[in-house]
Amino acid sequence: MQHVGLLRGRCTRRIVGTESLPSCFKYTSFRFNCGGHQWYRVDYNGKSGWITGVFLRTASSFSCSRSQTGSSDKFTHAQAVRILRQNGITSIVSSGRCSDRRNRRCTSLDGIRKKSIYGLTAFKHDSGCSLTITGGTEVGHSGGTKSHGTGYKIDVRVTDCVSNYIKRHYRYQGKRGGRHPYYQNSRGHYFYREYRPPHWDILFP
Repeated sequence: MQHVGLLRGRCTRRIVGTESLPSCFKYTSFRFNCGGHQWYRVDYNGKSGWITGVFLRTASSFSCSRSQTGSSDKFTHAQAVRILRQNGITSIVSSGRCSDRRNRRCTSLDGIRKKSIYGLTAFKHDSGCSLTITGGTEVGHSGGTKSHGTGYKIDVRVTDCVSNYIKRHYRYQGKRGGRHPYYQNSRGHYFYREYRPPHWDILFP
């Protein structure tokens, strides 16, 4: 595996950190020519780092996030949060203000399937809505092979933007249990309108 060092300053040998390739960095709009190479300032875990353009190519935040997934089909909570933030989803709420999967008062993404995270980021980009996650893999949800606990479902808060987009762009499928309307998008994801408490229960099969 190839590694690259990020420098603390332009044309110095002081290293702020190293990363295996491929990795993704946010370009912070400044470049500098040194030693016959273009150097770019990027965000490296909240710090400024410099990297030569020899190792860089441009990519969208969505494709970038997919390139960092590793071999497992599931994320830890921290990994999922990082991908979500890269795609503009920053709000994860719970009554306990925590992320412990074993606590029903928390909202956890530990063990969430990568396809579920990618599906949610795709919905974010399609709809342009602000999303607030209210439920993940924590205990307290209904069981099943394709459930919250197995990483197939994510709950998001009901807003006018979210609801209107789902109703206008996705195919109405009927009512689950005779009460809860649900819709399917072209990717095969299901959006169930739940009422207690109000939220969209999204299944990414």
